[in-house]
Amino acid sequence: MTYKPIASAERCDREFLIPADNDTYVDLNVKLYIRGKLTKPDGTNFDNTDFIAVTNNFLYSLFSPCSMALNGVTITQATELYIYRSYFETLLTDGSDAANTHQTNAFWDLDDGDILLCDPTAADAKNKLFITRWKKIKQSKEVHLYGRIQSDICNVPLYLTPGVRMQIKLTKPSRFST
Repeated sequence: MTYKPIASAERCDREFLIPADNDTYVDLNVKLYIRGKLTKPDGTNFDNTDFIAVTNNFLYSLFSPCSMALNGVTITQATELYIYRSYFETLLTDGSDAANTHQTNAFWDLDDGDILLCDPTAADAKNKLFITRWKKIKQSKEVHLYGRIQSDICNVPLYLTPGVRMQIKLTKPSRFST
């Protein structure tokens, strides 16, 4: 089932409400899908000479605190460490098969070797994953990000009983503009 945010995209928070339904069990393995593109601060597209790339595990860097509530009771406290928690959870719990397949949907790549910025068009460019991420977003290409919400309750391989309302709130880090 698909649920859209209950507030406009211009707000800092993305809030989702999964209403209580007396006939339906809800899978706690909640996924997040985001479609968008990166632009310059003035709203214009990047060009081929703008050597920028996004951070590793980009989907989870878009939000800082993540809180979840069941029937209005907070069960996952919001913390500014969501970005780090997501990074370490991905790094430590998933194997190389996951890192090379479905985790790439969240722009997850395991950096190795030289991780300094470089000119991706140069023949001697050493940071291969910077080049990979640059190719995905260069010229303000539209990106599609997909991954599981990193929350304790989403790690439980069970279903939520009928009649329980779930509310998810994701907040942009303060360094991002709205």
